[in-house]
Amino acid sequence: KMADELPQVKSEGTGSTAPSGTGVASCWDMRWSRTDPGMRSEERLKENLYDLDDWTVLINEAKQDTVDRARILYERLVQRFPTSGRYWRIYIEHEVLICALFLLVVLSRCMHLDMCEERKVVMVSVNAWTP
Repeated sequence: KMADELPQVKSEGTGSTAPSGTGVASCWDMRWSRTDPGMRSEERLKENLYDLDDWTVLINEAKQDTVDRARILYERLVQRFPTSGRYWRIYIEHEVLICALFLLVVLSRCMHLDMCEERKVVMVSVNAWTP
């Protein structure tokens, strides 16, 4: 589902809304990390939501994870730091990278077709957006 199709729920203490399918409203009750350092960072973030060192540990873990799992952390991150261009960029770059990789897989399946001009335009677009 697209985010605008999801029902909206009130986020804890922020006065803002977020799609209920993203897990944002209850994200602080769920453990996200799968590593010992990440789990320790999550525990410390329960006491201090603004500890950038602990967020960095989790961001680095998210960068190595699937985009579906990483989205959960990125949503937590931008909920906590909604005006941080740096954190929004990390989120967007992960999404763009996954999209570009998927596009390359699809393109590789049709390389035998005679569509050189179309392929060239798409490849230029992919290269422009790939971090």
